[in-house]
Parts: sequence; C-alpha cells; structure tokens
Amino acid sequence: MQLTLPYEDFVEEAVQGINERYSAAENSLYQLANYVKEKVEEGTGYGKSKEQVYRDLSSHRNFKLNPRSLKDYDITAGFLTGALKRQPNVPFSTTKEVAKSALTDEDKEVILQVAEDKQMTQKQVRQEINKVRLDKIKEAAFAEGQVQETKPIIKKMSVLDWIYQNNETERFDLVITDPPYMTDVDDIEGFVDEWFSAILGCVKSTGRAYICVGAYPKELQTYLNVWYECDEHAKLSPALYPQLTLENVLVWTYRNTIGPSPKDKYKTNWQAILYFKGHDAPPLNCPIMTEQFSVQDINAPDGRLGNRFHEWQKPDELAERLIRHSTKEGDTVFDPFAGTGTFLLAASRLGRIATGLDISDDSLSIAKNRGCKILRSEAA
Repeated sequence: MQLTLPYEDFVEEAVQGINERYSAAENSLYQLANYVKEKVEEGTGYGKSKEQVYRDLSSHRNFKLNPRSLKDYDITAGFLTGALKRQPNVPFSTTKEVAKSALTDEDKEVILQVAEDKQMTQKQVRQEINKVRLDKIKEAAFAEGQVQETKPIIKKMSVLDWIYQNNETERFDLVITDPPYMTDVDDIEGFVDEWFSAILGCVKSTGRAYICVGAYPKELQTYLNVWYECDEHAKLSPALYPQLTLENVLVWTYRNTIGPSPKDKYKTNWQAILYFKGHDAPPLNCPIMTEQFSVQDINAPDGRLGNRFHEWQKPDELAERLIRHSTKEGDTVFDPFAGTGTFLLAASRLGRIATGLDISDDSLSIAKNRGCKILRSEAA
C-alpha cells in the first residue's frame, strides 16, 4: 500500500471518518466497523503496531468514541467480512457481542441465526453464548475422561427418616434443595425446625449449601430465626451444630410469569436462596463476573416449551450455575427434597455424585423419566 500522507495527517483523517460514521444511524455502524478495521490495518503500513494505531486514534484530541470501543469495532468487522455475514434483523450491539466471544465461527453463525429467528435480546444472546461455551467445556472434559457422568440416585424416603438413620454421619460437599413452601405445609415453623439445622449439619466444613425459600415474609423470617438460633448454639457447642456461615440471601428473579396481577400488592416474580459457606470452604469458582451477582435473573421453566415438570421447578441454568460455583468434578451433592430431580440431574451432567430424597410417587416417576435412578425400600 502506498502511503501519501504523513502519519499525523493520516490519524487526523481517520479520526474524522470514525466520528462521522459513529454519528450516523445504527445500521451504518457496520460501515464504521469496516472503516475502523481498514484504518487500523492501513496504519500498520507506517511501521506501527495495531496497538499503537489504536492508542494514537483513541487519544486524539478530536476522538469522540469510548476508546475501548475501537477494538470491538475492529473485531466485529473482521467477523463480518470473513466467512460469516451479518443477519439483517440483528442489531449491531448484539452482533458485536457475538463477534467478541471466544466461540468458533460456526458457533457464532448458529447463535446469530437463532438470535434473528427468536428475536433475542442482547442479554438473551449473552446467556446463549455462555451456555454454548460451557457446553463445549463439558464436552471436552467428557472426551478426555476427566468427568464421568453417573445417574443421580433418589431414595424414596422422608427427610426425617433419613436424618434419624444417618445421625449426621454422612457429609456432603454441597447441599442444594428446594423444600416445600409455606403454602404447601400446615405449619412452616414446625416444618423448618424439624429438618433445617440437621441437614445443614451434613455439610462438610469445606462445603456449601443453597436453600431455596419462598418470597413470603413469614417464611423468610422463620428460616432466619431458626438459623440464628442455631448459630448462637454453635458458638457455645461447636461440635453439635453446623459449622457454616450464612453469607448471602440470594435472589432468583424471573420475568416470564403470566396471569392476573394482584390489586393490593406487587406481583411476586422472585424467590430467595439462602447461601451458606463452610468455615474451611475454598473460594467460589465463578469466572464469569455477571454470574456472581446476588440477583440471578433467569426465566422460569415454561410449560409451553415442554421443559417444566413441576410447579416450583427451578431452571436448569440456575441449577448448573450454583453447582459449578461451589463444587468440582467428583464432589458429592445432596438434595433432601429432590422433587423431579432438577438439581441432581444438573449435578450429574457436571460430573458430580448426586443423591437425594423424596416421598412423592408422582415426582419420583417424573424424575425417573428424566434420567434419575429411584431406590425404593421394601416398605415403600
């Protein structure tokens, strides 16, 4: 390429062109992306590295963009002008999100097509990117024999019977469970008092626990009262009580509920998750920053899509996320209110040893159809 302008004049002209294209309508941002790519490559002809060209353009006195945006536009242009083409109805911001990801071109093309077909938001596309990325990691781990998937096991047994038989001799790396809410039991205080501290006592000092709680003030108060009473006793008799700390009250929120809104109160679209950490537990394994927010914004399973098996079922994405954060392959995961098996199946897919309990024949039948192994006592 023949360079006719001094480098300083080239930078001035390139900045002016970037500013003009940035001020135009969103569709012309595709032109901006290609223009940035062209100018950065042209600037290397002056013996400059791409990094130096980026710095010289973004630090120019007349430069109007966020300096960090330049690389995004360059990456996007390379993506669009390569083997993959833009989807006409996918916004530039969404295309840029896909282009910046570390996925293969084939995966990016599939995600862009799905984004257009389903008219996905940028947030939904980001979630899809994370899902594909994690699926690839799991596939690679299975292929290398690092993870051995085993069927989760659910025993037909009540929590109280298990507590009496176990006598806290069996301990787990993770307890994750979604017990019945106060709308499904006669006495929420008596119910929680029967099992809560005993089950938490089965968590290893290096482990963690997630207990799902309904968004009812009385129910939340009950769990917190029982816990803080237990915590006070633990200070006096450490060997007799769970060695855990209540680190957070997490929130799972969903935006895809339907039905009439109440007249005198706000529509409930969240549930609480009590997050406990063992005193010797290692740091959370949470490399994706947005997954470490205390509010987990994931849509509920939708019966219209065929992935909802129970009224209060939690989404697979939430289950896998919490299990990934708190365990590693080969760790033991226990759900004393297993229901239709959502948490245990997620644990099994991630290579954990998953066991649980339930007493509902209907739930156990669904769990079996979903891939769980059911163990029944002779009495059952």
